Amino acid sequence: MENVFETAVKFIEQNKKDDPRVWNHLKIAGSSNEIQNVFWWNHTIRLYDIPLENKETMERAGYLLVSESKELPPVVEYATEGLSLKEQIDQMLQPTLAISQMNVMPKKYYFASSTELYVSLEDVSSKEEVLLNLPNFFILTSDVRRDLDRKPSDEFTSENVAKYWKELDEVRTESLPSKTLSSKPTKYQQNCSSYTFGEVCTVDRSSGNTPCHPRKISGCVPVAWVMLLSALKRARISGYDKIWKGNTCWTIDWPSHFSTSNPSQCAKVEETIWKLHTLMETSDSGSTKDSNTIKGKEILKDFGLTWEMLHKDGENFAFLQKIIDGNEPFLFDGHGKWSDDKAGHGVVVYGYKQEGHMMKVSLGWGKAFPDKWINFDQFSSKGFTYRENSKTQE
Repeated sequence: MENVFETAVKFIEQNKKDDPRVWNHLKIAGSSNEIQNVFWWNHTIRLYDIPLENKETMERAGYLLVSESKELPPVVEYATEGLSLKEQIDQMLQPTLAISQMNVMPKKYYFASSTELYVSLEDVSSKEEVLLNLPNFFILTSDVRRDLDRKPSDEFTSENVAKYWKELDEVRTESLPSKTLSSKPTKYQQNCSSYTFGEVCTVDRSSGNTPCHPRKISGCVPVAWVMLLSALKRARISGYDKIWKGNTCWTIDWPSHFSTSNPSQCAKVEETIWKLHTLMETSDSGSTKDSNTIKGKEILKDFGLTWEMLHKDGENFAFLQKIIDGNEPFLFDGHGKWSDDKAGHGVVVYGYKQEGHMMKVSLGWGKAFPDKWINFDQFSSKGFTYRENSKTQE
């Protein structure tokens, strides 16, 4: 545990050099003995969820997810606002379980990737365990669950990992390239196709259905598309004023948890989400084929826009930098190697840091989940949906 705490301290000190405006005000909340929250990367490797706080106000200010193993990057992800990762999950999970028909308690938290989180739930009576996917709240059944016996070498090259640990100890005279756009996406959230007053959303512990079943759930990629539209609108890209023209509610963040009421805070945004659900042939359970993501560009016709949207798979970190250096956010869809394609996720990227190959993402899980920096290399498949600009044409 001392080694993990030392890694966190080094990471903070290194970031103070690169971004003193933010990091000079942050410190670890508590001592090494008080760090208790753990996410399991596999059966043996733990990631420690280390909370941060503001030195002046003593309020929570994000977290670091620190590896105990030098076979993984030292910090897999982090945020500089909000609660710790476990606290964010609990804030989303507890209200849903409270109204569900499951008499269960969270037992263990698993980290498949920064966009694939799972909670092991134990039945209070039978002690049986089931694995719950977040944020869709479907049970990962045995036919789609993969073994946790994955190896770091399955996802990370030893050269990259060694470089990330070396960067932590380097004495640098200048910062490595980084950029964060000011055009942040609005934090939307998935919802159901319809709601009935007084009806309870439940978690189906046997079938893998979402709490929306038998109704449809909107899906993460349609939500990522509208987040991208909100970010492009904030960036004032030519024609931006045509998107949800005359509406101001598109700026409102949506709540995170599933409940008996619709989380939508804006009817026009919700309408766009479900139009995208149709355009991309998203399934009732919220899955969108990677090859269908680009079909979402047809939504631009609804706003009279002629933007050229492209999709590429398998590009490297340098390509990510090109898009952001062109001052535009983009939609990223990625899958880890731990579970099936059902568990992939779409997010909006609006920043990068070359150190650690980090990208800043907005998750589309509602306002309980702040935007965070996540490692780019952890995904086995990487899809980029972006607006063509001068940098990407180079």
